[in-house]
Order: sequence, then C-alpha cells, then structure tokens
Amino acid sequence: LTFGGSMCLSYAYGKLIAAMADSRLLPNFLRYRLSSNNVPVAGIAMGSVGGMVIIGFCLIDTSSFEVWPGVIGILASITYRIQLIGYIQVRTKLACLEREFKWTFGIVGAVYALCVYGACVASIVSLHKYKWAVLGTTAVVLILFTVSYVFYGRERQTFSDEELSLL
Repeated sequence: LTFGGSMCLSYAYGKLIAAMADSRLLPNFLRYRLSSNNVPVAGIAMGSVGGMVIIGFCLIDTSSFEVWPGVIGILASITYRIQLIGYIQVRTKLACLEREFKWTFGIVGAVYALCVYGACVASIVSLHKYKWAVLGTTAVVLILFTVSYVFYGRERQTFSDEELSLL
C-alpha cells in the first residue's frame, strides 16, 4: 500500500466514522467529538484498535493472513454493488433530483460496473486457495454487522433533514 493510498483510506475511514457518529450508529462514548476539530476521536481510535487486533490475529495464525484479503475483497465488492444499486434507484426513481456530480456513463455504466464487481466476487470465490475459509469469514462478518444493526443501530439511527426530505 502506497503512502497516497494509505492517506485516502484513512480519510475515507475518518469520514465513515464521522457519518456513523452523526447518524447515532455508534454508542455515546464513541460519538464524543473534540471541540477543537469536531472529530469523533474515540470512534476512530476504537476502529483502529480493532484493525490492529485483526492484524495481530493474522500474525499469530499465518493462514488467516491469506484469508482476510479475500474477505475484504468480497466485502468491498458487495459495498460497491450496493452503492451502484442505490445510484440506479436514485436515477430512476428520483430523476428530477439535482446532482452535484454527474457520472458520464449513467445507468449503463452502473450496470456494467455491477457485472465487474460480481466477477470480482466470483473470481475470489473460485480461485482463492482458502475459498471456504474466506466465504465462512465473510458470512460471519456480515452476520455480525447485520445483528448489530438490527439490535442496536436501527432503533437509534437518525437522518438529516436532507435525507428525510428524500425518504
């Protein structure tokens, strides 16, 4: 991973944690923001510690070091596919909505990208040395995220005025 890539990932990670804090998807102690820069420091620190724990597991069990890149690839592909489906939904159901940025290829490009990310998942599953471990770990991660959202996040989540106007 290059320095530029690390900085982009850190920036995106910080934005994600801040958005989760704004939507009340984090517990109160993780949502706490510093007054000087309005950053949810505890949430970012806790997520970083979680990443370090995963790295620690990979160093202890070297076979897991080969599993996690496949899991991350599948989860990233799923995430991108969900974003593309959201884009298609917004373009078809809310066509009159003003957009700051326009995608050159539109819905056709989104459908093509859906196919590309589907092929990514298929290639990871079919070609990975530890495909069953990758699939099992991915399923466990997805189940944990779903259960945490159903039992914690769904009741506490809030939406901005702009989001509510679209709902």
